Amino acid sequence: MPITNYSLSQTPGIPGAIASGIDSCSIRSKTNASGGVLAFGRAVVQGTGDQDVILPAANKTSLVGIAVRSYIYEDTNTADGVDGYGDKREMDVLIQGDIWVETEVAVAPGDPVFFRVAAGTASIVGKFLKTADTVSTVDKAVAIPQARWLSSTTGAGIAKLQINLP
Repeated sequence: MPITNYSLSQTPGIPGAIASGIDSCSIRSKTNASGGVLAFGRAVVQGTGDQDVILPAANKTSLVGIAVRSYIYEDTNTADGVDGYGDKREMDVLIQGDIWVETEVAVAPGDPVFFRVAAGTASIVGKFLKTADTVSTVDKAVAIPQARWLSSTTGAGIAKLQINLP
């Protein structure tokens, strides 16, 4: 008789995991030049060198892509305790395809997509949300017009995001 009742709750995905067939993705190889750990599933922007990527910042908003989860390197954790790429490591960055990402707020298909460039209350740079999170006249998040939500969350959580960068 098949098992039809599961007592464990399962998350829809894990940050940085490809959410569709790998054949439909476009991934570039970059180098973590942030001086720290770049978490899987977070937005990364252009660093100083041609192949360098770093975390977003208020003055660094040129999105390169999203850090793809890897199982090649030993576990390296960010300050907030999540896995990622260590400094100076080669890393995969998704520029086209579907990927699981962490959201700061509830999102749904049809909502705009933004990535955080400046920390706010209970927020982490590189995560995703649906507004610019404007304080005074300063936006703490930047829109990604080439992205859309493919799944919903009821609050902060994991959602499927489709991105199509040039």
